[in-house]
Amino acid sequence: MINELVFNSLKHAYPDNVKGNININTEMKDNIFILTYTDDGIGLPEEININEPHTLGFIIIKNLIEQIDGTITEKKCEGTGFEIKFKIKK
Repeated sequence: MINELVFNSLKHAYPDNVKGNININTEMKDNIFILTYTDDGIGLPEEININEPHTLGFIIIKNLIEQIDGTITEKKCEGTGFEIKFKIKK
């Protein structure tokens, strides 16, 4: 998931070789793993719906998240942001 998110940011978020920042944070709360991913790029185009993806990168990300019974939500930020949650199975 992280590989696809970073690849998408590097490919789309910073046109014309503009420099930027990518942040990845993780935490555990009550046996739930939370991954927060943000970049400060140009943001997602309005036609992109992460819950009904039509691009290969987001299809891969959604499929990987479904394999671990996780969820992804868009996070409001200056560029693009996502919060991915899944339960840690014992």
